[in-house]
Amino acid sequence: MVALPRWLSWPFTLGGASRTVYEERLRAQQQMLQQTTDYLTELKQELEDKNLDITASVQYASYIQQATVPTEDDLRRYVPDGFIYYQPRDIVSGDLPWVHPYNEGVLIAALDCTGHGVPGALIAMLAYALLNETISVHPHLPPSRLLTELDRLMTASLSQSNPEARKVRDGMDIALVHYRPALRELTFAGAHRPLFLLRKGSIHEYTGSIDSIGPSLQPTKQFDDTVIRVEPEDRVYLFSDGITDQFGAETGKKLLKTRFREFLLEVEALPMAEQRERIRAGFESWKGHTPQTDDVLVMGLKF
Repeated sequence: MVALPRWLSWPFTLGGASRTVYEERLRAQQQMLQQTTDYLTELKQELEDKNLDITASVQYASYIQQATVPTEDDLRRYVPDGFIYYQPRDIVSGDLPWVHPYNEGVLIAALDCTGHGVPGALIAMLAYALLNETISVHPHLPPSRLLTELDRLMTASLSQSNPEARKVRDGMDIALVHYRPALRELTFAGAHRPLFLLRKGSIHEYTGSIDSIGPSLQPTKQFDDTVIRVEPEDRVYLFSDGITDQFGAETGKKLLKTRFREFLLEVEALPMAEQRERIRAGFESWKGHTPQTDDVLVMGLKF
């Protein structure tokens, strides 16, 4: 048998004094390990408690946001056959519907604010307040002029003298329509968001402006109105990019507007409430196990 080297045989040849030193060191190491374990356990519990507090706070904020956001019943006061499909990525959302009576009709908008979660929700609630302020001061402007005024107010709000505020380059995209039932007339203006009109088996896209609302390096912005004469059975869709930018579980590719158009054509003959459910189910099926990319908002209006 090969003899062990002298330095490997020390545990078995320790004298009494050496063994005592070894045991004391071992106990000290065990004590340090236990203290570290206790510290990590306390830290884990503290983080869990803070996470619960933050989640509870954001959840309460979502109740406030939901109390502000119009429901389908609010929409149907003005467009009896309409729907809202609203799916935040997180607890609160940066994509919100907006409905307000205005100038012998109703203003309807799909807001798509920068970001999601708490930052997106803060921008969205600011946009809500500024929209309400804009129409209260200017009760007879066309949608394009409303967007121009909204852009001015949001740019001013997010570009204060505070150096930290000047870092903000957030804003929003928006599709805004003014519907006047007596005239059977729809006026659309978009800030980097389109409108889809589904008429007799064909979808017509109105792209709106390439400019967004809020701080920008663009020196001038241009928002234009498109007037649409509404025909019986016309369907109009306003939506955020959350649905078209969603990656599919099977393909790994974005849904894109092309697939969204095809899906709308497939459900054209269905009642609007059923369309909402089919859109929801179709989105969930496309997404599968893939995480939701962004907040999702689709508004459907049948005239």
